Amino acid sequence: MPTLVYEVTEASIRILAQQLPASPRVFAKVQAALQREATGVTEIVDLVKVDAGLCAALLRVANSPFYQRGERIESINAAINRVGLRKVHRMLGLALAQQVLRGGLACYGLSADLVWENSVVVALAATALAREAGGDDRAAYTLGLLRSVGMTVLQVVAMGDELPTLHERCGSGRETLAWERATFGMTSAMATGVLLRGWGFSDEWSAAAVHHVDPRQAPQPTALTALLHVANALAELLGKGLPCEAGNWSLDDAILRQARVKPDQALALIPDIHAEYMQLRAGLA
Repeated sequence: MPTLVYEVTEASIRILAQQLPASPRVFAKVQAALQREATGVTEIVDLVKVDAGLCAALLRVANSPFYQRGERIESINAAINRVGLRKVHRMLGLALAQQVLRGGLACYGLSADLVWENSVVVALAATALAREAGGDDRAAYTLGLLRSVGMTVLQVVAMGDELPTLHERCGSGRETLAWERATFGMTSAMATGVLLRGWGFSDEWSAAAVHHVDPRQAPQPTALTALLHVANALAELLGKGLPCEAGNWSLDDAILRQARVKPDQALALIPDIHAEYMQLRAGLA
């Protein structure tokens, strides 16, 4: 069967994004609000409650064994008060990931569980690395969760067409990148960058998502870009990497320097990342 080529542009991605849940846009507004010292619970509740899907996902997470304390809660206000403003970003992020990534990525041969596990482990690893490097741990956590969402929108493009799943064609991350360019005209990382900008996240975050596969080639190399790469390398070492990205990640000295983390520091984080993930998985089951 000949290779199918889709005309995917930034404009078409913005249109296709309308088929995805609106929760990432809400999450971006919450992220911005949490950076202001004067923000209170009421403002966060007002932002979240406009998205019914995110509200439902947030209540599921808040009532999971991981977060549940006492009686079952039925309101967003109670859910946010349960954890407090300092931790609400993480709880909302988990709800967001459950909503946006729940369908899996059949086009890439990835189950919903595998995509969710990878996103959460990368987010936890990115958070730990950011704290180690003195960076923005909220930015790292958010990008860890959302960095593969570009695959979702490229899959939307291919829906309804007889496109062979990626695992029938590719056995490595390099082959996946070539397949994406030949099939869609752009990589999923590029699509993620377009989505993040459209949802209201900063240009820095968008650029980090676009270039994190090879941060050394970024026009403006940043610590955040390299940190996201290293987080994926740690996830792969923990057995939570995506098969279609095999070989993309490394603990290269230059990338670690760009991330402002030493090799022994990065490797020392693995047991704690694994323990936190296992606790989280058990608590959300």
